Amino acid sequence: MKDFTIVIATAIRPTLEDTLNSIENSVLLPNEVIISIPSGRELFFNKAFNFKIKVISKGEGQVAQRKEGFKGVKTTYCIQMDDDIIFDKYFLKLFVERFMKLPFNSVLAPMNSINNETLSVLVSPKPFFAWLLYYILDSRLQTPYGIITKAGIPVGVKPFYDKSKESSIVKSQWINGCCAIHNSANLITNYEYPFKGKAYGEDIIQSQILREKKITLFVDRSLRISLKEDISKLNILCNLYIFFKEKNTAYRAISSFKKVQSNYIRYILFAFFFVISKIVNSLENLIKNLIKFKNN
Repeated sequence: MKDFTIVIATAIRPTLEDTLNSIENSVLLPNEVIISIPSGRELFFNKAFNFKIKVISKGEGQVAQRKEGFKGVKTTYCIQMDDDIIFDKYFLKLFVERFMKLPFNSVLAPMNSINNETLSVLVSPKPFFAWLLYYILDSRLQTPYGIITKAGIPVGVKPFYDKSKESSIVKSQWINGCCAIHNSANLITNYEYPFKGKAYGEDIIQSQILREKKITLFVDRSLRISLKEDISKLNILCNLYIFFKEKNTAYRAISSFKKVQSNYIRYILFAFFFVISKIVNSLENLIKNLIKFKNN
């Protein structure tokens, strides 16, 4: 059952070794881990790992590097993985086993979390006017789970469910590109990201291309991976910088891919109220800290 390869496209960040440690501690190891790094770079490790590693130095940028990694896959299954995720020792085994039970034209992704807490489907924490954000995004007053909204901004699947009545695996219009498992025959190797630098929003474009190939996207809500870096603790200025840098780049990339619907007016309105929600959240935290300090 070890017939799978892990492909990691990396800019050689420090978090890469933590991700490799998660793989090493797994009860099920891959046939091979292909690490795709930028052209002209070299990669050295401080330790030896108990699985086969192949390093490819070809291409520039996450999408181009991942594509080169995909080309080197020789196993039946392939897991694409970012270089900043960690998971427990049973994750890979369950991930592969559950994927094998799905139809051939399927892709499966896990849920993402920070500090073992499920990320909000929209913003974290949700503001009291979340209903307004939902309406701006997709003309709905309630959470539009698992869709790419009319604004071109994705919303994740419903994270909580009745385990006695519902399957943990649900369909979605998109999957997060940080971790997903494919049948290798379905891998995308001909897509070019439109901009240089980090490929914000590429998972939405990748998801749309997969759907056009009649591949169904699934998310298993019982399988969790953790992001190594906790951006939820950053201050308001950092949060706003991240939003404008990441979201604007992502929107531009998504809107350049004509087959994904995106409405600029909806996006601008969402951005405005999103910033307000972050300011409100920061002020609430400031007041709580002041009260706590005063009581001490």
